[in-house]
Amino acid sequence: MLAYPLGLFLAKVAPVAVYQLPTWLPGRLSGATWTMNDGPFNVKEHALIVIIANVAVSQAYGLHPIVVGELFYGRAFGYGFGFLVLVCSQLLGFAIAGFAQQFVVQPASMLWPEALSVAANLNAFHAQDDAFGGKISRIRLLVYVLVGSTLYFWIPGTCSGSCLLHYRVG
Repeated sequence: MLAYPLGLFLAKVAPVAVYQLPTWLPGRLSGATWTMNDGPFNVKEHALIVIIANVAVSQAYGLHPIVVGELFYGRAFGYGFGFLVLVCSQLLGFAIAGFAQQFVVQPASMLWPEALSVAANLNAFHAQDDAFGGKISRIRLLVYVLVGSTLYFWIPGTCSGSCLLHYRVG
């Protein structure tokens, strides 16, 4: 959620100047140009930021047996074994996804419930028509729901934890 305002801010602030690599560099790098600001912040950039953030905060499932083995069973497997288990479990997952691509990825009718909320949020942020039939914008509705859910879940959760410390049981 913070990526949207930061992306809009950087799209306005980042320099528009075009930079060029020297021509003496070999291959495709010779004379290549780039810019720090290629235009307005769009939904593709926002989706890429969401994907990178989700990959950065998640961990490999192969890590769980290694940690459980060390913590609960007192068995230290070593760095080499841990590395091989992680790499093999990740590559096995990618291989199964590659074999199942025609059944799981390619059909347009395949729905992934985890991706629906992300797609709805990205659509709400980047929708061209600001009003969706009502008098309130999508962004404003999202902010209202965010504030309301914070008040509904966070305040009672923190109050119940701190208020229970003041009462004696029995």
